[in-house]
Amino acid sequence: MEENLCCESDLKAVLIVDDESSNREILRDLLRDEGYEIVLACDGGEGLRKATLGISVILLDIAMPGLDGISVCRYLKANPETAHIPVLFLSACPEKEVHEAALKAGAYDFLAKPVQVSELRVKVSAARQVDPRLAPEIRRACYQQFVRQGLALHQREEAGLDERMDRASLMEA
Repeated sequence: MEENLCCESDLKAVLIVDDESSNREILRDLLRDEGYEIVLACDGGEGLRKATLGISVILLDIAMPGLDGISVCRYLKANPETAHIPVLFLSACPEKEVHEAALKAGAYDFLAKPVQVSELRVKVSAARQVDPRLAPEIRRACYQQFVRQGLALHQREEAGLDERMDRASLMEA
């Protein structure tokens, strides 16, 4: 059954919507290194306009002046052209109520600021793997499964690297 849930998008464009230019630039550089095409938006209105440009994942800041991220996400999910695009919120706000409101608006997940590079890579990749034809609640469950698998793989890779480095340092001694 897993084959039917996985349908990595041919689109590699990630839309980053954040009012802080330094955040946009850092995320842009990190994701470009992973081979993604990057589209930048400095506010919610611009993000809504650019969301129809063949975007596979949206990284969306919650706290922005004017149109905040939760409102943007609601608009995206109400528009048939953009409703299928996975939204991952960027948030420095630890308040549970804000996170619940964002999930209720249709977001898949959160990335806490400052963003952890491995978490960013795993979550963007996982969001791209979910078949957009599935019902929203199934898409989110599949996404969470892909994140767990991706994080587990990343941990195994790090453990293997640590082990090899330990062996190399023993050989030098």
